[in-house]
Amino acid sequence: MPENDPDETLKDRTVPLHELAQRKAPRIFGGYELRGELGRGGMGVVYRAHQMTLKRMVALKMLTGDYVADDVLRFRAEAEMAAGLQHPNIVHIHEVGEEDGVPFFSMEFVEGGTLGDLLLRGLPAPKQAAEMMMTLARAMHYAHRQGVVHRDMKPGNVLIGSQGEIKIADFGIAKRIDGEGSMTLSGAVMGTPVYMAPEQARGHSRKVGPAADVYALGALFYHLLSGRPPFLPDESDTALTLRVLQEDPVSPAWHRPEVPRDLETICLKALQKEPADRYSSADAMAEDLRRYLGDEPILAHPPTKIVRTVKWVKRHPLRLTLLLLLAGLLGAGGQRWWQWECPLLVRPATRLPAIPPRRRPVDRSPAPGKPHRQRPAPRTHAAQGRTHARTPRHGLRRSHRQRFAHLPLQPLRPLQSVSRRGAGRETHQFLLARLASPGGLLERSVS
Repeated sequence: MPENDPDETLKDRTVPLHELAQRKAPRIFGGYELRGELGRGGMGVVYRAHQMTLKRMVALKMLTGDYVADDVLRFRAEAEMAAGLQHPNIVHIHEVGEEDGVPFFSMEFVEGGTLGDLLLRGLPAPKQAAEMMMTLARAMHYAHRQGVVHRDMKPGNVLIGSQGEIKIADFGIAKRIDGEGSMTLSGAVMGTPVYMAPEQARGHSRKVGPAADVYALGALFYHLLSGRPPFLPDESDTALTLRVLQEDPVSPAWHRPEVPRDLETICLKALQKEPADRYSSADAMAEDLRRYLGDEPILAHPPTKIVRTVKWVKRHPLRLTLLLLLAGLLGAGGQRWWQWECPLLVRPATRLPAIPPRRRPVDRSPAPGKPHRQRPAPRTHAAQGRTHARTPRHGLRRSHRQRFAHLPLQPLRPLQSVSRRGAGRETHQFLLARLASPGGLLERSVS
């Protein structure tokens, strides 16, 4: 942004006091010369200013509008947490103070703009996007090691310097991992919905930890790869928060087919609904990105169909119940229809295949020069006074087909439409008629 004339006055958008509400802002504020507005949020505004004592350009943030004591405490907590982070990819805090009852702090001025401005000009190449995300993930991991959770990662809070350096800014709603210094009430939803983790969207501020920032990094990576956030409020009738809680985002390769499969896997793993299913830390995500950039196999794997099904069941128990009830009703109805209404097609009777010829009897006569072994005499039945030859064993092993093969076969008439009970009754009558036919088994037993 070009510098304005120092003599040009700026409109007051910073001083909340009623006596200064309608006046123009002073050109000098607490040892800083205001030279233009960089941006504004819900309760603060950021100016581009010149620090007169050290002769350097800074970004000056101060409260604006009607604020209460809790807003002042949150503003000071932001300054304190950001001041304790000394990392080359996190914006540095220079001074924290108060001027005429207005709290402010000055920080490092990054001249290149935000990541949102870069996305408006065009999408970076997938490899460049991976390099940027690796840098952001390592900086976020440093903040987590210092006990700070950002909770509002989005393109507007990522600054890009004139030399291409990337810096994380705006710790306005950040919290301490140990719970100290957090001004967020339980149940309050704070953050940007399209980049917000599911546990953060539920309002569980106590459960929001480093895993929420990993999800936000995944959502930011999704935007870099596909040109849009994972969810948009105007693309569905379902509420955005409900979609963040229940729906899985489509693959970034669906919006941009040239996205590599490994980057797609890394992005979707960071966007898992359950914190335990994401990367264990921002550093683990940065390591996978490093492995991709180094042409090494990544550690993340895409979820299988079974895993996706189990996750869908956990998120939609009511839908599963309805599907099971519907399947049970359809199964019962189909069984009823098959039992009473389905016709049976009976094939015409065909003659059984002929019995294969018996094998030739084996000549068991003794070899020349060997004595012939006499068979034992047949047993006698003293009561009847008759001699019965012993039934050979192989006669008891005759198959069912050989027993009834000599009976005459009569062709069956085809049944057009009979039930199972009718078919069983018809089969029974056929067997009785066959047994009672001339030369049948019943006639032989009587004779």
